[in-house]
Amino acid sequence: MWPLLSGGQPVTVAMHDAPIKEVAWVPEMNLLVTGSWDRTLKYWDTRQSNPVHTQQLPDRCYALTVRHPLMVVGTADRNLIVFNLQNPQAEFKRIPLPLKYQTRCVAAFPDQQGFLVGSIEGRVGVHHLDDSQQSKNFTFKCHRDGNDIYSVNSLNFHPISYLCAFCFYMKF
Repeated sequence: MWPLLSGGQPVTVAMHDAPIKEVAWVPEMNLLVTGSWDRTLKYWDTRQSNPVHTQQLPDRCYALTVRHPLMVVGTADRNLIVFNLQNPQAEFKRIPLPLKYQTRCVAAFPDQQGFLVGSIEGRVGVHHLDDSQQSKNFTFKCHRDGNDIYSVNSLNFHPISYLCAFCFYMKF
């Protein structure tokens, strides 16, 4: 963490045993959440050197989204793990990835009723959490140029409307 306004020096606020892949600030909890390739999520009070909670994951963290109280984590074993941050020590739901290939990004719906998931195969999945809404789940292809397929690297919702932006794809 680097306090830019005060001109202070950078301070290490989170550490894992393997690279940190995702970072999210949860203002409602005043905590930083980090997801790592060491198969853990850690919750940090940035005023302390140790995490306030460590959550084991089934595999490496590849993607994470938070829209309090909803947090969705995409893991290397093609699972999506849903947490209710009102009880962050327990998984709320585990969902098999609705796409064929590796998770690249996730974005929670603005109303916290579901999420989008993007993958390296140029597809996006739309998933509702309520079991009665499962018929509204679907996937679609995007990020294609002829026979070339590009990863969906980022997803986000407009802060006011329900429109989603399927952010950038890289052509190398």
